[in-house]
Order: sequence, then structure tokens, then C-alpha cells
Amino acid sequence: MADELDFSVVLDDFTKDAARWRDINTVVHQAYSDAVGVEEVPFMVTDGLSYAAGFTDQYNRLASRTVAYLLDGNGAFESLAVKLEDTRREYEASEEYAEWKVANG
Repeated sequence: MADELDFSVVLDDFTKDAARWRDINTVVHQAYSDAVGVEEVPFMVTDGLSYAAGFTDQYNRLASRTVAYLLDGNGAFESLAVKLEDTRREYEASEEYAEWKVANG
């Protein structure tokens, strides 16, 4: 019985961890949404020296990269949550099979 209880705790931890990664994913998605808004309004410098130094292009390139990184992170965190949930289902399926095998010889 103790082993079953321990197994149950591990399975619940998979679900809790998936929920935590989804929480992080929500924050990253919000940051992505905010960054997209910034990217849509290109940065413009008004003085010639900053323009000559390439600050406008550097800023716009950084904004684009930031949006891309946040989008990648958004997908990665959701993927991690799904994998944790899939792992729980696989463990549950394995336990069910083992119980069936014991019961049916």
C-alpha cells in the first residue's frame, strides 16, 4: 500500500509541475504580446550621430530577436508541460497493465 501511495504522489507531482510550467508560459506569453507591440512601432533616432552609429537598426534588430526568443520560450514551456502530462499518462498506463497482468496471470 505504501508503494501505491508513493507512486500516486509522484504522478501528482507530474501534474503539479506541468501546471507550474504553464504558469511560467502564461507570463512569457504576456511578455511576448507586449514585445510584439513594441516591435510594431520601429525605433527612430532624431540625431544624426545616433543614426550614423546604427542605433536604430540595432534597436529594431534587438526587438525582433526578443520577440523571437519569447515566442520560442512560449512553445518550449507548453511543450514541457505536455510532456510531463504525457509521462504521467504513460506511468498510469504502465501501472494499469501491471495490475492486469498480475490479476490475469
